[in-house]
Amino acid sequence: MLNLHFKAAWSSEKWDKALTIWENASISILDIRHRLIEGQTSLQEFKLPAHAFLFALNGPGILRLGEIAYEMERFAMLHLCKGTKISIDALGGWLDFYLILYQPSYNASTFTSGRNIESNPLLYPLAVSVSNPLFYANCFRSMHDQWQHASNHRQLHAKSGFYQLVEQLSIDCKHDHIAALPLDIVQNAIAFMGQNYHLSLTIQGIAESFGISSSQLNRLFKQKLNVGPLEYLKELRIQAAKRYLELYPVSLKEVASATGICDEFYLSRLIKQRFNRTAEQLKQKFTSRMRDMYMEQEDQFPYTHSLSENNYHYQNKGEQIMLNKWKSKLLLTGALSVMLTVTACGNNTGANNAQTNKIPEESSPSAETRIVTTEMGNVEIPIHPQRIIIPYQQGDLLALGIKPVGTSFNDDAVFQEEMGDTAIGIPWETDLEAIMALEPDLIIYTNEEDYDKLSLIAPTVIIPKLYSLNPLERLTLLADLVGKAEKAEELIAQFHKKVADSKLKLEQGGLMDKTVALIEFNEPGSVFIYGNKYGRGGELLYNYLGIKAPQKVIDDIIEHPKDPRYLEVSKEVMADYQGDFIFSDKNWLKMENDPIWKSLTAVKEGKVIQTNSGMFWFNDILSLNAQLEFITEQLLEHAKK
Repeated sequence: MLNLHFKAAWSSEKWDKALTIWENASISILDIRHRLIEGQTSLQEFKLPAHAFLFALNGPGILRLGEIAYEMERFAMLHLCKGTKISIDALGGWLDFYLILYQPSYNASTFTSGRNIESNPLLYPLAVSVSNPLFYANCFRSMHDQWQHASNHRQLHAKSGFYQLVEQLSIDCKHDHIAALPLDIVQNAIAFMGQNYHLSLTIQGIAESFGISSSQLNRLFKQKLNVGPLEYLKELRIQAAKRYLELYPVSLKEVASATGICDEFYLSRLIKQRFNRTAEQLKQKFTSRMRDMYMEQEDQFPYTHSLSENNYHYQNKGEQIMLNKWKSKLLLTGALSVMLTVTACGNNTGANNAQTNKIPEESSPSAETRIVTTEMGNVEIPIHPQRIIIPYQQGDLLALGIKPVGTSFNDDAVFQEEMGDTAIGIPWETDLEAIMALEPDLIIYTNEEDYDKLSLIAPTVIIPKLYSLNPLERLTLLADLVGKAEKAEELIAQFHKKVADSKLKLEQGGLMDKTVALIEFNEPGSVFIYGNKYGRGGELLYNYLGIKAPQKVIDDIIEHPKDPRYLEVSKEVMADYQGDFIFSDKNWLKMENDPIWKSLTAVKEGKVIQTNSGMFWFNDILSLNAQLEFITEQLLEHAKK
């Protein structure tokens, strides 16, 4: 349980001061209310016009004081100060509570230590664990009943009940019943996610900020929402991405950055899986009239998909004193923000390159393990690991004879059927429970910041920039890690022979003096140009086959000192990067009627080669072999045009 997060708590000394104030101040009862919240109704952001006593006849419910959410159980008794914004939601179908609003008028004898605002305990909230809940229930009911009858003595009856209430509270507090109000961890986590899903949040970081483990947070979420926190955050981001695409003229890359997913290719896959529509189809769904209508609405929590058949639905039903509009604009305390592990959407892979020669090793007392020297220091790993988790490079391990148990994704890859259902979204999502459930004996990863957490699950080797390493050097490195060095040598020899054969065919076809550009379109007008280190066939074409890149690609990407690997440019400058041939995935069809696209030489001559985006995204040895065959065949065929 956590104490109320306010500047001061009610000690026994403060309680004595409160009694002095109530005894000497002139008390005016402003209102006594009885409210029933049920179903999807709720009290939202009601600013208390005066000090108040609140008593819940039943529960459970969620009480928000300002921006912080707490669990409110049956017979919760609270004192709240004037000006506090309170919100109440029922969790068990309905919630019944009383509210007494009162105003003390101070005089010279009210404060014994001078009129110091810091010495007034009424300015801070109080939670009391009541010893006799039926007394409070009867007291509040009687006061409310009397208040409903207009009479000259209504204020007298109300004050009489008020002082009975204070007297009983005094007894409870003297018996050390000043209570802690439990923080509603799930609701506060939801609120924080709703405001900060654009950051690279970690479930572990959120859990640690509440002093619990990620497994405990996962259990709390599943108890209340029937989904884990990572699933909730993922759905939240996808729904936000959908909303942005439907309402605003933004690129997929901008949406990826705004939703914390960062990689537009991965976001595109998620959208397709979740909505069975492409990002472009979502952008075209709404008419201008519908967009205008949405723009007039208040900014709401974008997560509207019902996760379970409970009361966690977000609605907008109008307004009364009991407001029914759920606003998920709540933030956790500053401490949570500080304790959360957040990273920007930029390069999360570290600044240093991995060693690409064999990893130094030392002998180990165990016959089944060895010590390797890595970016993070010495790590003891199995000599022959069998249950490996690795992002991106599952094809390399498959070629070495090992099927990883967990990886990034396999969509449309040459190994999709062989890998089956092994995608867990790494490294964009580091779901520690999902990783733990796979019982890995070795984790090969890219993000240094995840090392401490992953190394508690299994031996972890960090290889920064894993994806952009030289493919054959990376294969050698991975083979050394998993005890398959001889197999790697065999694969590399076979690959070099295939490259030599393909190169000979291309030379005979008169293609070695031609240029090839790698161009993709994620959105109309959004053009991506790739170099020799980021898949799309660049490693093969430029590094191994020796096909020339356009000079502008060489200057701005391949030989640029900042090594950008790819560039996003406007379509107006696309011609500067064109080649005699253009390789592009199916998205080029969106541009086939664009005058700038149609003006390119390769387009006019029919030398645009459409690739399979899944096959050409990967740059492992299996994908490279498949790409090599495709590139050779397609270049020779299109050269005839």
